[in-house]
Amino acid sequence: MMNYIVYRQLFSAFLPEKAGLAAASFINLCTLLYICGLRMVKLPDFLSKLGALCLGLSFMLFVLAILYTAGDWLLTRPSFPVNQQKRRFLSRCFKTAILGAGAGYLGKGICNGISLPRINRKTVKIARLKTPLTIVHLTDIHLGVFLQKDFLQAIVTLSNEQGPDLVVITGDIIDMPPEAIGDMLDPLKQLKTRYGVFCVPGNHEYYRTYCPPSLHRLDAQRPYPRRPDFSFFPACSP
Repeated sequence: MMNYIVYRQLFSAFLPEKAGLAAASFINLCTLLYICGLRMVKLPDFLSKLGALCLGLSFMLFVLAILYTAGDWLLTRPSFPVNQQKRRFLSRCFKTAILGAGAGYLGKGICNGISLPRINRKTVKIARLKTPLTIVHLTDIHLGVFLQKDFLQAIVTLSNEQGPDLVVITGDIIDMPPEAIGDMLDPLKQLKTRYGVFCVPGNHEYYRTYCPPSLHRLDAQRPYPRRPDFSFFPACSP
């Protein structure tokens, strides 16, 4: 549905009809292949990367399509207080702005995806908590075809520099099938805390064959490191 809206509202305004249809079909096909690769078939790395890019691109284009539709509706309203010449000029400027916003949005997304996360500090007041706690929250790292073990190692180093009392991991750490994990998660063994590490799976762990009734395989295989202070909560019973 997103790609259909992108085709009807965005591609049809910027591309010839056949080119727009081909682009929308290609993005839709790659996205479907990626989704199938999560649950049903193993895809080559280049297809997984292409599918993941197209999935992100679909959402980005959908947002732009909504913005463009709203702006175009405003500019084409008869009650909009400008003459036709100015209306055409504003329309060209608006289309240029949409293209610029799209390029900037895509570049920012790629940059954020491959860069180390910035530390976002929050102070939470808890009644009757006598001793302050420093909690590091890690989530949505998505190790897989793009981000590898060295990226996780850098995050662990960054976490340790904060001197946390405990670390909470809230899922989507891995984005690969269980058999491909290998030693990818070994850097988690180096997390330094006072009270331990607490972890729950996210939706991507479910997508990657950890979904019921086979979620218990995650705990059985223990891709997350064995250490006395590492608590893994599967979030559902097998």
